[in-house]
Amino acid sequence: MSLKSYHEESLRPPATEDAAAATTTKWDWAEVLLDHVAYMVDKKNHTSAPLRFKRNLDGKEVDVQVTFCFAKPPRVSHFCCHAYFTDDHGEEDTCLFFREPFVFATDGNLALITLCIGLGRPSPFDTKKCKYEYLVYQAASSPEGKPGLTRIPKFPAHMLPTTGSDCIPSRAIGLVRYRSNISTDAHPHKAPFTPPAPILSPAVALARPQSFPFTPPTSILSPSVTAYSDALAKGDACDAYRIAALAYDYFHDSSNSPYGPYYICTYDSKAEDWIRKPAAIPQPPLPSDYICDIDMVITIGGSSRGIMGWVDLWNGMLLSDVLADHKPCRPLRYVTLPKPTQPQNWLPLAVDIGCNCRDIVLVKETGIIRFVDLQVHADPSIPCSQTPCGWTVLTWTLEGFHEGLDLETLGDLHFQPELELHSSDISGYKLPQSLFVSNPILSSNTDGVLYLRTNVSSATNRNSQVIAVDIKHKMLLDVKEFDMQRPNNYMRTSISSYLKPPVSNKSMKRRAPQSMGSSRKKPQQQPAITNPAEGGEVDVGDAMDSQ
Repeated sequence: MSLKSYHEESLRPPATEDAAAATTTKWDWAEVLLDHVAYMVDKKNHTSAPLRFKRNLDGKEVDVQVTFCFAKPPRVSHFCCHAYFTDDHGEEDTCLFFREPFVFATDGNLALITLCIGLGRPSPFDTKKCKYEYLVYQAASSPEGKPGLTRIPKFPAHMLPTTGSDCIPSRAIGLVRYRSNISTDAHPHKAPFTPPAPILSPAVALARPQSFPFTPPTSILSPSVTAYSDALAKGDACDAYRIAALAYDYFHDSSNSPYGPYYICTYDSKAEDWIRKPAAIPQPPLPSDYICDIDMVITIGGSSRGIMGWVDLWNGMLLSDVLADHKPCRPLRYVTLPKPTQPQNWLPLAVDIGCNCRDIVLVKETGIIRFVDLQVHADPSIPCSQTPCGWTVLTWTLEGFHEGLDLETLGDLHFQPELELHSSDISGYKLPQSLFVSNPILSSNTDGVLYLRTNVSSATNRNSQVIAVDIKHKMLLDVKEFDMQRPNNYMRTSISSYLKPPVSNKSMKRRAPQSMGSSRKKPQQQPAITNPAEGGEVDVGDAMDSQ
């Protein structure tokens, strides 16, 4: 096989434990950190989903199989893609892409994957704009079902930002599921829905520790919607999905249009078609120096549960409701993000890459939107030092966004400072302060958990570690090795919660009967935390499960 298009390491995926054995570990599979670039190997397990289709480039039939291999975070999970077609001589050609396929958006039991067909990068002068294929991976909606792959149409040429474009950047594309028989602004013809009885939201029900200052953030989920939100989290609650891409029309004539230069393209799984719709002029107005440079897309719900946020991690976020079809244009709401806080120093940091220093997430447990900014410090006593001397994370929460309100009727939206945590204040943190720390990823499943990647040097990505920190209780939860063989990062996703393998009878151990007179549980001993720098590995005895 030719490796011209792939990294050589893409043929050597990390070792994974047996799926049946993985179910015996104390892990709920609710969320994983996923290396979003595929390993090009033929691997099969209970998550494998096949698909055969004729590719747009030349009409040849291609067989594709996608398989996920999950691990308990902070260990990084991965996925494998095996693709081939039979040539004229009856032999299988497996080098079909000019780079590895990658996952760039997930929501619930869905993952959006792109295939870059061909052995060379598309040219702006190429008349065949058909080198990109998009697949939707869908986990089974029941234990008896099987996962599947669906090929969706590519973007029509008239929807691309410029005449020389081959596609809309993947970081500007989001995915949201919805329930087609629920009455919303997006689907007014459907039967009305009566919300369940109010229950206490987690943010109200859980007491906060008093050992450090804390300002309770505003939840975007009202109590009457929390239970329904939990129902939507189930794989069989949503029967449709919508893919949305935000783009900028560089040839927009503002003098002859009531709309702004932004537009949103949506693909609906029910209609099976792409639609381009203009976006209103963002409110409040964008800064004069604002550039459409999107780093990521998040889905945060709203009145029709279809509000997405297109995030420029250095500047701000554009919000739009992609399910509100009854309006002539897509309203855009602009929210300014906190200013960068990285101190001036001589450290060789990639501060021009937003995801290396910042992240934003909707936390499912509490319904808040949290933003984090990472600072890496240098020793102030050493002039021009290029060795780190600890790090700090600062978090904010979005205030003013309430469930049930429309984007156009919302009042002031702003980020409120929440927490500040220094590495020297973390309990059990015995890692060297000289480590380079980057890629903060907030957990969307567990409130207050932050993942960070550490390196001994900025010149290499090998022999890295991923750490999990409880930023509210100032605790180091876990440390796992991460050999970053390929120059790409990882993403958070909860699709793992829909792909937990079935537990066989052979893998279940019979428990010894308990005496009725000994119902009191003995306290479990907390294992000591060893120093990973000395060859040990942190194991805090299921600290993450107890949070």
